[in-house]
Amino acid sequence: MRKKRPEPKVEIYPETAEKYGINEGETVIIKTIHGEIRQTACITDTVEPRVINASNGWWFPEKGADSVYGWKKSNFNILTSTAKLGKEFRTPNLKGIPCRIIFSPG
Repeated sequence: MRKKRPEPKVEIYPETAEKYGINEGETVIIKTIHGEIRQTACITDTVEPRVINASNGWWFPEKGADSVYGWKKSNFNILTSTAKLGKEFRTPNLKGIPCRIIFSPG
């Protein structure tokens, strides 16, 4: 899978990316009240203009066990909280999380 997608990508609508000064392949910070992660911008018209689609489940085995495989850098579990769990299955909200996107020049 890493050969097909070597980095986590966040899908952003073209006009939204332009509004925030984000270009294809640039690093983007995705930020919520619970935390922030970094993913690479993928500009596409397959998402709604007010929505971004972040890659899930990312970690970096090459970072090693000492850093817990760098999972906090790009894993969108950082963007949510277990403080308020769903009633049916007792799971955190992983869909429809209000967020901000910020171009990260480095």
